[in-house]
Amino acid sequence: MVNNLNDIVSHSMAFIEDDYTELWVIVNKIFEENKEMDFLQLVKATKLIVTELVEKYNVQLLDEETQVPLTLKKEEIIRVVEKRLISLNKIPNIGDGIWFTIKSQSPF
Repeated sequence: MVNNLNDIVSHSMAFIEDDYTELWVIVNKIFEENKEMDFLQLVKATKLIVTELVEKYNVQLLDEETQVPLTLKKEEIIRVVEKRLISLNKIPNIGDGIWFTIKSQSPF
């Protein structure tokens, strides 16, 4: 169970609606609201939050080179997020993450 799920989603969307947003923004907010979580629980919670963002708010991963949203299915986005977190093996910091955007934010 994730404490303050709606607050975490709202916090994340405030960033994503404003500009491209790194994974660390989401993960750090989850941890701030759920200090008791170990790393694997945090990965699971992050997947849950990202699923909410993708399903309800049209959030996509951003291609960092072209700055165009990637056309990935929800399951693919979740796999990319999980793989990145597991490879980091820590809560991400600035510069560690992948980027999120809303599909309609593309300048193209």
